[in-house]
Amino acid sequence: MLKRDYYAHVTPEGEGPRQRFLDAGGGQWELVAENIARCRNCGDLDRQRVAEFHQGWMNSPEHRENILRMGLTRFGFGAATEAGVICAVQTFAGPGTSRGNDRTEIEMEDVARLAREFVGEARADAGAPALPSSPILAGAAEAALPKDLDGFRLDDIDVFQSDTNILREFTEVQAFAGECGGCGPVPTSGDVRAFLGDWLQQDSRRTRILDATITHFGMALRSDGKGRKVAILLLGAE
Repeated sequence: MLKRDYYAHVTPEGEGPRQRFLDAGGGQWELVAENIARCRNCGDLDRQRVAEFHQGWMNSPEHRENILRMGLTRFGFGAATEAGVICAVQTFAGPGTSRGNDRTEIEMEDVARLAREFVGEARADAGAPALPSSPILAGAAEAALPKDLDGFRLDDIDVFQSDTNILREFTEVQAFAGECGGCGPVPTSGDVRAFLGDWLQQDSRRTRILDATITHFGMALRSDGKGRKVAILLLGAE
């Protein structure tokens, strides 16, 4: 900022805090936040000046929120001075927090129960019959998600390869997949509802989830522990 004479979170080329974090080797799926400050003719860049910058951030609701935000687990600080101007930057990163209000940590076997409750309510409102969970579909969804998500892409998902029994048990199977970043280190009840809520807000997917001809479902959710989560929902018709 000093060398190029600008003062903003985003550079003139459009590069923001996240891109700088990634350029420095940060994780792609982590939550990133930044505080900046500057002063003119305010003395030396010393311990007192750093303390005053920090106090200024703490006195600002927006900057204070970054400092105290849950899900931001580490930070870096840098400052520079030139021609009587001092600029300071705090960069924060971490896995973030789960979406939704219910952050109860869950296991894979809890996903089906929570999904059945959530989808059941939506289908009841639409006049569609209840949708039971299929162990075959749930197993195929879980098998399609590797335990190590590093390098994994949604395009890599192949539920038919993970469990060929699907083709014998169901005449039709449809798969929905989604992912989020900066959404917490562990799977939670809120995550299940958030992913299902995303799909129910998309007209084409909502139509399929509420379709009376769908007889079973299976869902799986995986977290990398660093902020990334991937979910798969399988809908089957016998």
